Amino acid sequence: MKRGGIASTRNIADADMRRCRLPAPGSALPNVKTARICEASEGIINTMAVEILLPKIGFSMQEGQIAEWMVADGAQVTEGQPLFSLEADKSTNEVEAPASGTLKIVGKTGETYEVGTVLGWIE
Repeated sequence: MKRGGIASTRNIADADMRRCRLPAPGSALPNVKTARICEASEGIINTMAVEILLPKIGFSMQEGQIAEWMVADGAQVTEGQPLFSLEADKSTNEVEAPASGTLKIVGKTGETYEVGTVLGWIE
């Protein structure tokens, strides 16, 4: 089953429908929200876009600044690929893509955001 891809569908057997659930707590990265909608009557699975949230890097981190987007808006990304540089608490870290798909950016370079703010999503 592919993660990401808004409204992507595929036909599945009834046995697969019984296993269709939201991911177990702790199974996804802490900065990712995913949702899976199961439609047993139609025999398809729709998956929602994966949000890219500003991660909490340090224990006391409250906010961070996007230093640079390493991938352009609308580009194809693969899971694990560096997306942007995050400056926080005297350090700079690269944040990786939580899924594969098309990147949609809403956070601007040079702006400061609170932890948990949606910076974009992968469809």
